[in-house]
Amino acid sequence: MQKILRAGFTYTELLIVMGIFIATMAIALPFLSQFLAINKSDTSLTDVCQNLKRTQFKAMAGLRGTKWGAYFSGNNYITFSGNSYGERQSNEDENYSLPNGYLFTNDLNNEIVFDRLTGKPNKGGVVSLQINGYERRDCIITVNGLISF
Repeated sequence: MQKILRAGFTYTELLIVMGIFIATMAIALPFLSQFLAINKSDTSLTDVCQNLKRTQFKAMAGLRGTKWGAYFSGNNYITFSGNSYGERQSNEDENYSLPNGYLFTNDLNNEIVFDRLTGKPNKGGVVSLQINGYERRDCIITVNGLISF
């Protein structure tokens, strides 16, 4: 009589491997979710700063013959053409929204306007993204018109 050799894993071996895999994922998942949240916040801040620079370039180019600016409210911001948000040409508005859980805070009284041709802002300050109420990312606007993050 010959013995039949079976190739493969036993049920116990599969359970041990699955247990190790599940334990590893339970440890790694919080780090992965934190990494994704930080990446999303960095991307959102980059978008805000790039749109501010684009608005500044429109003012420097003298597009539409007016100043250009941005208005911040809650988790939305609007770039506009005009001397102020109240005096804007609303047909030129560009609306942008932040992801849920993100909120603007700033020391600009919610508005910044870039001078025509020079691109200098009417004031310097910081536009901050508050993320889920605890983490903060800043976009800095100097009185000379430098926008950085």
